[in-house]
Amino acid sequence: MRRTWICSSLIFASAISATAISTSAQERRDSTIVLGEVVVVDSVAQRITDRSVMVSTVSRDRIGYRIGESIAELLYAESFLFVQQSGATGLASASLRGMGADHTQVVLDGMVLADPQTGQLDLTSVPSIFVQSVTIHHGGAGISGGRSALGGIVDLQALQAPDTPLFRASGSLGAFGRRQLGALISRPFRTFRSLLAIDVARIDGRFLFENPASITGEKIRREGADRNVHNIYARLDGESRLGTWYAATWIGQGERGVPGPVNAAPVWARQQDQFLRFWAAGRIGIPDGILNLGVSYTQSKLEYARPRTLVASKSWTETIEIQATGNRVLSDLWWVEAHASVGQDRTRLAGGRNQQKLRTRITAERTTERTTIKPSLGVESFWVDEHDAAGVLPSLSVQIRLLSKKAVFFRSSVGRVLRTPTFNERYWVPGGNPDLRSERGWSVDGGLSFQFEGRIASLEAQTTTFWNSLRDKIVWHPSLSGPSIQTWRPANIGRVVSRGIEGSLSASVQPRTGVSIIGRLIYSYSRVEDRSAKESRTYSRQLRYVPEHVLKTVISVSSGPVGLDVILTMIGPRYITSDETQSVSAYQELSVRLRTEKRTSHGKIRLQLALENAADQQIESIRFYPMPPRHMRVSFMYEIGHNR
Repeated sequence: MRRTWICSSLIFASAISATAISTSAQERRDSTIVLGEVVVVDSVAQRITDRSVMVSTVSRDRIGYRIGESIAELLYAESFLFVQQSGATGLASASLRGMGADHTQVVLDGMVLADPQTGQLDLTSVPSIFVQSVTIHHGGAGISGGRSALGGIVDLQALQAPDTPLFRASGSLGAFGRRQLGALISRPFRTFRSLLAIDVARIDGRFLFENPASITGEKIRREGADRNVHNIYARLDGESRLGTWYAATWIGQGERGVPGPVNAAPVWARQQDQFLRFWAAGRIGIPDGILNLGVSYTQSKLEYARPRTLVASKSWTETIEIQATGNRVLSDLWWVEAHASVGQDRTRLAGGRNQQKLRTRITAERTTERTTIKPSLGVESFWVDEHDAAGVLPSLSVQIRLLSKKAVFFRSSVGRVLRTPTFNERYWVPGGNPDLRSERGWSVDGGLSFQFEGRIASLEAQTTTFWNSLRDKIVWHPSLSGPSIQTWRPANIGRVVSRGIEGSLSASVQPRTGVSIIGRLIYSYSRVEDRSAKESRTYSRQLRYVPEHVLKTVISVSSGPVGLDVILTMIGPRYITSDETQSVSAYQELSVRLRTEKRTSHGKIRLQLALENAADQQIESIRFYPMPPRHMRVSFMYEIGHNR
């Protein structure tokens, strides 16, 4: 630990020096500084040639079309992520490059959204109305806000208050008791801008599915799978003599049924979730650079109860973090970024446990006409009671323009990552293992990207091959805690190796006839194998519930105020046993959406009709947790004012 503290101190001191020392160089305006991790918020996707690591985005327009939906539905259909959901109203988690939700971080304005006790985030709890942009950093070298993850980071930018007054109302009606209402109001004042948004949604989830116990194909209704969600989001954006600032809060409450698998009788369990999030940040201009300061706080509660159970299962967690990031231009070729954060996680599990964490990182970038080189060095330290973990996390990414007059680039990156055990993995009763070691891994990738822009057409393509190695992966497995008493207990199993390829092709055509055609194809192949013991039947076998193949296609045709979207999602088989002897069948889900928009002198009105699962496929993301059959949903949005 002494060596780790020395490294942390050196990097922290360098971070302060890099952001605080002024030079006699000519001062530059903030808008001229090239920041390697600033998300471009625009109505079009961020150009793939802007990064030395693989980055994918979901445009602001595509988010706006998801009226009355959660971010889970958006990422499921229009991103590289594999979103796994326990039925229509169950937990939805994201996985990138087959590494699972544990190694795919989701952050909102730099704030980690996963619960420190479970390590999970339910994506259905994030309404799309609160999100302004989505940027996905692929691989361990895809650093965002000083953080890294073996699969990657999903960087959500929260909706900002616009410069002009804005009022927006939205709603949707659908099958199986689906209802949603949302409202947003924003008003600028002399020195700041305000925004308030509310989202209320419910679904009873009583759809028909084929009874797996019936030999005649009998269909019965899903029971006990309802869900109610309420969210409030408020934000202030302002400017001062020093720079810009914002403060935001998000309060959420939800209740859902937890019916269990359909091959057994419904358990009629209930789960209640509550959380409070607050975060604030300021951006200060310094000579030849920018200094960002931020603080975030999260408190969450969960209660799970089953009928005839005398004691409900409860959890309570609290997280606070303070961070500083400085960006400084050193010359026409070099800039440097220094990041430091300190925080604490608390839980009432096992009589109350605390985790302190310190994260520091220095990143530099050298950019010329043909090449970009981006080295980075981070140190992360964690303390939980008598347990501690630390890691030195270097990364390096390179981008080379292959043709001087063409946008053809080669990219390659390597990075090291660290993940510490969650509170549940250490202290859950029964089954927690306080002696777990932290997971450590390496991520290596390389690929090509191409971009072409013409008068009426544009084309973007990228492909990347990757290789990941993870040691001491934590896996829950059944064990005996007494005579004929079986419990689940986590353990470090050894080594997991993944390899694969991912690529995308985006094209748009806008002929003079006024018709616009935009298409996007996403494909990923992930082979994630257990390499713990050669004598085991599971050696070199695919991990459970990790699809090897994921293919997504989005085609959007617009003519004036009318638009048509055709969305196809194809998920390959997922093994449900560690020796690859049993699997869940592959499925294809087709969605067709017709929308129209009417603009007025004050704002606009948008109507949308969606046919989900148009081919009426039997879909199971997890075995015995069916998704709804073919159904329709109608949505509307009325807006007064203009949000730039």
